[in-house]
Amino acid sequence: AARSGSIEAIETVIQEAAAAESEVGGSGGNKVAYSALVTAIFDGSASLADVLVDKAAIPIDDAGVTGNTPLMWSAIFCRTEVMSSLLKQGASVTMVNKDNETPLVLAKKAGCAAGASILRKAGARK
Repeated sequence: AARSGSIEAIETVIQEAAAAESEVGGSGGNKVAYSALVTAIFDGSASLADVLVDKAAIPIDDAGVTGNTPLMWSAIFCRTEVMSSLLKQGASVTMVNKDNETPLVLAKKAGCAAGASILRKAGARK
């Protein structure tokens, strides 16, 4: 559903999971919603990412097995629109992944100058 880019399809999946009383959380619970969020970020779909964070109740700073938060994934893929959206929702610029890298470090490694600028404006220093 996430790959289709359809907000309706994602909302349907979330509703069906809720009706079946299955967990639709992030990496701490069902990995499906978190994987869909990473796919939305990779595809640069800020609106779809917003729906997943909001309706699937994925914590804004949820980290997957690599320790990367949604903001970190958006820095890695240089998805500046998604980065801005996540920051508006309160994503942390100071969290570190399992390699002790912040979103700013990841943006720099990815050659994402625009993303690094966004992160600095949001208070990232390292």
